[in-house]
Amino acid sequence: MITVDALAAREAPLTLAPMTFALANGVHVVLGGPADGGALVLRVLAGRARVRRGRVVVLDHAPGDAATRRAVALVPREPSLPDALTVAEMLDDAARVRGDAPSSAEARLTQLGLASLGPRPIRTLSPPEAHAVALTEAVTSPTVRVLLLDEPFATLEPRAAAVLAELLRERAKGGAAILVATASVRDATTLATSVLVLSNGTLVRYAATLDAVVRDGAHRVHVLASDPRALVAALALSDAVSHVALDGESVVVEGGDRAAVANAIARAAVDGRIDLVEMRADRGGAP
Repeated sequence: MITVDALAAREAPLTLAPMTFALANGVHVVLGGPADGGALVLRVLAGRARVRRGRVVVLDHAPGDAATRRAVALVPREPSLPDALTVAEMLDDAARVRGDAPSSAEARLTQLGLASLGPRPIRTLSPPEAHAVALTEAVTSPTVRVLLLDEPFATLEPRAAAVLAELLRERAKGGAAILVATASVRDATTLATSVLVLSNGTLVRYAATLDAVVRDGAHRVHVLASDPRALVAALALSDAVSHVALDGESVVVEGGDRAAVANAIARAAVDGRIDLVEMRADRGGAP
């Protein structure tokens, strides 16, 4: 559904180094902070930012192509909604534009526990409420097949946050490709069919899950990183890591839980802006 081949892009102050990946249906996560470029990846896929080099295909077309525009939904952290309308009016208008089958705005809002917002003028919504309404439009539209969500849980209205993860999983099972940009390792672990780890605009890791780099029965990981000493210092503070040390150019990380070790490495890399060059897991635990 999404194919990216040697993509490079820039939208000041963010720059994406050439990256390649392909995504089918599922809930995929771009893991990184605001400066790492996850939001820019989403904007490129939505056709909102220009591709400088490389090739990007979304639903068999170029990003933003008129043939697939109705089937792609981008929800940024601060969505822009029409102030003059009520929430229900906005959802009804959006449904007509997308060509959705008739469905009441109240029914759509109810899926995220937000039915009370229907009569409200959009200009009266708080930022978390406005974010929740934009997510409702994207997630509940049957026409949308690609959802691009920037930090959907960061400022989300609490009633909606409680059910959003399950709705995303249901949409993925129904054939949608969902790409979530987030700095939260917890959200990535909870949601991800696959994880792309970004650091300063560079794709440093692409795996089925955060713990995919640590195989079954293995609790020791060897990591080659751009700044091994900084990685050792960061991991030394993690409760998930029982031992970390330098072994030549490699960082050796040990822990009792393979998923927790992988999460700790990913978090340290993202927080410390450290590039992960290679990760290799031993089998059978520490000797």
